[in-house]
Amino acid sequence: MCRLYGMIASHPTKVQCELLHVQNSLIRQAGEDEQGFSNPHGWGLCLVNDGSVRCKRQADPAHESAKYRRASLRAYALGVLAHLRRATVGEPRIENTHPFRWNQSVLAHNGHVDHFEIVKDWLLDDLPDERRQAIRGSTDSEHFFQLVLTEYLDRGAPTMHDALQRAALRLRKWVRDAAGDREGGLGLNILWIYEGRLAGSRLDRTLWYRRRDCTFRCDTCGEAHADPGREKYRSVEFASERLTAEGWERVPEESVFWVDEDFQVHFEPMERPV
Repeated sequence: MCRLYGMIASHPTKVQCELLHVQNSLIRQAGEDEQGFSNPHGWGLCLVNDGSVRCKRQADPAHESAKYRRASLRAYALGVLAHLRRATVGEPRIENTHPFRWNQSVLAHNGHVDHFEIVKDWLLDDLPDERRQAIRGSTDSEHFFQLVLTEYLDRGAPTMHDALQRAALRLRKWVRDAAGDREGGLGLNILWIYEGRLAGSRLDRTLWYRRRDCTFRCDTCGEAHADPGREKYRSVEFASERLTAEGWERVPEESVFWVDEDFQVHFEPMERPV
């Protein structure tokens, strides 16, 4: 069901160990995750720095990709978003590979929207023309990304987590209406970085986070992953599975969350449709 990794830090940080070398690195999860599934239908890696976003996406399996390894070795940024895809909606091709990008905004999704063949038409009808025309692929994830941007940039949601809250509420109602008397499931683990800020949601999938309030020496490579000089270093990481044995906490189920300017993580219950 796809795998996510996200990081945001006060100073540029290397994440090659998380992507390649730690006990439960992302490349290991590409071949087999903790549920015993592979995630072979593409990978993406976005690096976010002041005023720049660089993304690399491929539709081949990360654990068989030399390009994934090269990109991971160069992963050094203020913000990182990585995704391993196990396709449910939309065939494996570049246009359907996460993270999705729009200007300085990148978003990755782990989950599935039931009855998307019905929900899709309602969602598209709800988008402004600009957002509708920006969709390049066929995934439920990219459509939801444009719904989130609509709430934040076009409808005046005051914060990123408010935009996620509003978009998730609409989507949950559409899935319920489309299901009728049938079952209608929704998995909505989201990591979203916009202009250097990170927010997200957890619904019906595993998600963990880890905060750091100082520089650290990696147990795997023995080196510091950041050099803030005399300044205070802080960071927050999110991952579908715990990457190492230490320091990870569960993101509350059925919640939206955000990282503030002091790198504190805040949680809010996800609203339910009436």
